[in-house]
Amino acid sequence: MAAPLGSAPQWDYIYEPVNAVKTFDAYDDEQEAIIERELGNWISFQSRHIVSLIKIVRLNFQLGASMLLMPGSLGDYLRGHGLLDTSAIKAVLLDVARGLADAQAQANLVHLDLKPQNLLLDTADSPRVRISDRGISRIASRQDQHSDWLCAPRAWLARQ
Repeated sequence: MAAPLGSAPQWDYIYEPVNAVKTFDAYDDEQEAIIERELGNWISFQSRHIVSLIKIVRLNFQLGASMLLMPGSLGDYLRGHGLLDTSAIKAVLLDVARGLADAQAQANLVHLDLKPQNLLLDTADSPRVRISDRGISRIASRQDQHSDWLCAPRAWLARQ
């Protein structure tokens, strides 16, 4: 069926026939509140270029994001198909640019972790993508609180 999208230490993907649930580990109430706020931002998006969040759930005492099951990530596609040709690169960049523009216009959010694993495929045989993983995003109006991320992004991310 679908190839696993990968995982990181702080979350796991759990597959159902048409939905995937991404669970989040929150170590305290403050961290859980941050996750809930970011999921709340994500659920409000209306964009063909952003993975749709169906609902926020509790699964085994963890917060979860229920979303449509996608056939894999751009990283999976690149591993299976090799480098993209010029027209595919343009399509991916346009999908990402439109998704980022929609997120900024609708919720004034910026995504701080764009990478092939966070760009999910619309279909298994095409590199057309939707942006996922809003876990590292910030509201642009609070940019002054995080302005140092441009100078020292690794140190800034370590503090988050």
